[in-house]
Amino acid sequence: GGGGSGDLGGSGPGRFDRVLCKEVMHHLEDRSRFLHALRRNRLRPHARLLIVTRPQVEIDYPLWPAATAVWAAAQPAEAVLVEELKLAGFTDVHACTRAFACSVPVDQWCGLIESRFWSTFSNFTDEELRAATKEIRARSSSDPLVFEDRIVLISARSE
Repeated sequence: GGGGSGDLGGSGPGRFDRVLCKEVMHHLEDRSRFLHALRRNRLRPHARLLIVTRPQVEIDYPLWPAATAVWAAAQPAEAVLVEELKLAGFTDVHACTRAFACSVPVDQWCGLIESRFWSTFSNFTDEELRAATKEIRARSSSDPLVFEDRIVLISARSE
């Protein structure tokens, strides 16, 4: 889903030594513009940027096919983000993925989905979400649900 334009020019809070972008990159309409403006207008020389996001396709969340497709369409791939950072003039770009074991009661997970705790779910009607959580409950062989959460960490330095 669309988000801000990435305009970081002109007035603002100043320049920073460190910036954290946590789960926002997939909301930006023009990531390239945002990254260029961030580096030029908001970061001091040799500042550090850390992007925290999730993988585009290698996910283990208990979802349904339509949600997985929406997720993949909206979430930029790690390699794409790395390339965009380099093209924006960032150096010392490194990426890694970390996995964490998760255990969530089925009813709690389904409640999170129905409350649209991730922007992915804003693409579905209430009726579609109820049908999807009914499907998740029906195919759940255990309670709680056990899955792996994966976090992508990308660090870069401004020059």
